[in-house]
Amino acid sequence: MRVLIIGSKRLCLRMLEHLLAIDALAIVGLVTFDDATDTRSELRALLALGARAGVPVHVAENRRHAEAIVGEVAPDLCLVLNWYWLIGADCLARVPRGFLG
Repeated sequence: MRVLIIGSKRLCLRMLEHLLAIDALAIVGLVTFDDATDTRSELRALLALGARAGVPVHVAENRRHAEAIVGEVAPDLCLVLNWYWLIGADCLARVPRGFLG
């Protein structure tokens, strides 16, 4: 199963760490956004972990860009953690096993 993680902050970082430990090959990418001005940001840690694990990290500029990335990656399942933008119905319908968050 191809799993895409969509999120930010510490919860997203911890989930990525745990999933990589369970089945690194299932993780096809991470979609996040630049929240570096937020004191709770884990953007640098997410980018570093993605680089170490060989997981593509996509930094979305806005909602449309995030949804375009989902379409390009074509995951079977999306896990959503600490996400700030609504996900549109068209995007939701493109992912066979849906979104969990």
